[in-house]
Amino acid sequence: MTYAFLYMVLYPDVQRRIQAEIDAVASPDHDTLEYSCLEKMPFTEATMHEVFRISHIIPLPSPRRAMVDYKYRDWVIPEGTAVFFNLVAVMMDKQYWGDPECFRPDRFLDPTRTKCVNTERVIPFGFGKRQCLAETLGRESFFVYLTTFLRKYNLSLPPGTTRKPSPDSKPNMTLRPEPFEIMMTKQIGRAHV
Repeated sequence: MTYAFLYMVLYPDVQRRIQAEIDAVASPDHDTLEYSCLEKMPFTEATMHEVFRISHIIPLPSPRRAMVDYKYRDWVIPEGTAVFFNLVAVMMDKQYWGDPECFRPDRFLDPTRTKCVNTERVIPFGFGKRQCLAETLGRESFFVYLTTFLRKYNLSLPPGTTRKPSPDSKPNMTLRPEPFEIMMTKQIGRAHV
């Protein structure tokens, strides 16, 4: 969520587009949106994919082990060798994404802007038999938290902020941005708030 809040502050137009989708599907009878609403919110879904892609919180998931000798091009990976997958290399591949360092959720929308596409290389939870068991919980929680906050609040930089926060990651076991401050302003005059 830290990266999502950071990008909402840095890209207020993205925040407004998500809020417009929330307004279009939200029921005044419920405080939160159901995850099933996501299928009616292509830009919100695209933004979630872009946050997952560009923030790559876990750059190197748990290693795997080669079960047999494996030849890849001119290299041989001997049986029993620990193999690490560099998820950053996949999610920040310049040849595939073109401008991977740019936060651009629209890259995931089809030409009609009604469907989320090209998501197969967004693998923040890993892939295959060893992918994160909590992926569904993670995606659903992310959606509910993001839409709940943006339904009730506008996120911005505090008045007097002289330096925009940086999305550059601070190295650790998991990556995170440098600490930053945001201002949450309660939305007034909207029927659902």
